[in-house]
Amino acid sequence: MFKKRLLILLPFYLFVVEKSLKECESDSDKLAELLNSLQTIVKGLDALLLLGDIDELTRNSILEFSNMVNTHLARNYAMVRKGAEDIMGGKILEYEAKTIFQNGIRFGREEGREEGREEGREEGREEERYEIITNMLRNGMNIDMVARIAKMTVEQVMAIGKKAAVL
Repeated sequence: MFKKRLLILLPFYLFVVEKSLKECESDSDKLAELLNSLQTIVKGLDALLLLGDIDELTRNSILEFSNMVNTHLARNYAMVRKGAEDIMGGKILEYEAKTIFQNGIRFGREEGREEGREEGREEGREEERYEIITNMLRNGMNIDMVARIAKMTVEQVMAIGKKAAVL
């Protein structure tokens, strides 16, 4: 789905595995396999976001729709539902990059200055970039691959990982 850019179909992945949800609920290996495939989806979306192929709204919309499908299909399977929510972000996230971005826009409007808006946007983008890199490292993505995706050196990625206590 990633190669063909059929991202809109990602929320429906759980329909494909719906028949195995009962088995996943009782078999920890099957559950781990399912959750690993969901992590792969999130990593793929994070990589596309970092590359600029999708925007944050697209990424978050796909994850939100995925959670809606998960909530419905896994309503009788608490472990599956919880695991998927933990991976795919079951809650609407308010994170630092988004706050900085919004505050920058608000500051720019209040002050009537374009530079305030642009400064807030740039700061938000940079913070978001660090957050995505940290998430990729936390999810076990190879440092070399993260560096290539982020268009950074391995040393820069390692510094970010160490600062975030991921490495």
